[in-house]
Amino acid sequence: MTQSGEKIIYFSKVMAIILIVGAIVFAALGLKLFDRSLVELANSQTGISHFLTVCIALICFTFSAGTGFIGFKMLLSATPGLILNNDGLSVNSNGVNFGFIPWSEITAINRPALRMSKIISIEVTDPEHYKQKCNALIRALNWLNPSSQSTPIKISAHALTISHQDLLPLLQAYHQENQQTP
Repeated sequence: MTQSGEKIIYFSKVMAIILIVGAIVFAALGLKLFDRSLVELANSQTGISHFLTVCIALICFTFSAGTGFIGFKMLLSATPGLILNNDGLSVNSNGVNFGFIPWSEITAINRPALRMSKIISIEVTDPEHYKQKCNALIRALNWLNPSSQSTPIKISAHALTISHQDLLPLLQAYHQENQQTP
């Protein structure tokens, strides 16, 4: 089913299960904090500690809902996280489906010089085109992060069935082999 030279990398089911278990732990923590908050309210203890406990419980619920959703989406998804072939690559590993990116539009593949970074940056000729594919939240987060101003396309191997040490050389080799010379 794969064409010649095509490499398909799927989402890691182990990482999906870890996210789901983490979501359950944070939901339980949020429930315990919320229960404690209700006990304090029943004992008519008011003040900053009650408000802080409720806020932390809501943050735990929100975080657990988000990570649980991402974990279940990864676990149930049959869509690959990354597809590389002789024409280009398709990135779906970071929550934004950028679709197909031809090698001719990719100018560089590198790892940003951030401390202990395991993110791979895909530099493209027209980053604004790909920034428009991001939702408003991701665009706002990218705008706040100066290191992501040059390109919105970032790949992390954490969610994939390939290690970071293997992914960067694989992407660079495909790019070098298939880059069209003018």
